[in-house]
Amino acid sequence: MIEILLAFRIVLKAVGANQGSGFTSFIYSVTGPLALPFRGILGESIDGSSLIEWSSVFAAVVYLVIAGGLVYLLDLINPVSQEDVETTV
Repeated sequence: MIEILLAFRIVLKAVGANQGSGFTSFIYSVTGPLALPFRGILGESIDGSSLIEWSSVFAAVVYLVIAGGLVYLLDLINPVSQEDVETTV
């Protein structure tokens, strides 16, 4: 879910979406705290009204790596076998 929201943020910034729009404002307000720890790490590319917020791209990659690590860790702690899947279903 975090990745999808950050992807919306990246695309909306890249196309120069109207910040006064309700949807755009909602996405920016939800993803702002997610991107905040990564602000200032990388610069921004500006071309007219378009903006590539590289820190948001970096944040998406970091959150993806963290999610993958958590899934791997949970699988190590409590592995699920094919038998478990068949008996549950």
